[in-house]
Amino acid sequence: MSDYSIPEKEFHVGRVRVTLWTRPRYTADGKTSTTHHITLDRGTKNTSGTWQGSDTLEPDDLPKAILALKHAHDYLTRQTAHNSTETTATPPTPPAAPPLP
Repeated sequence: MSDYSIPEKEFHVGRVRVTLWTRPRYTADGKTSTTHHITLDRGTKNTSGTWQGSDTLEPDDLPKAILALKHAHDYLTRQTAHNSTETTATPPTPPAAPPLP
């Protein structure tokens, strides 16, 4: 089974699809981290009328591709921010305000 068997997230804008794949990365010291890979394709129908993906875009697909990639970027940015807050220690509590006279 491939590391790319199940996408983490897909974004569709018209016929354009951006797919995010999560893949483990193993380092020499035995640690594991996660890396993302992104694919971009456009839905087309073949001669028998079956939908399939194409790695070519038409000029009208460019704004759709940009928007789909923006959605993917926003998602990854939120995921990174969410994961960094989970692993970050809680900031110290600021000192209490002095009592009013």
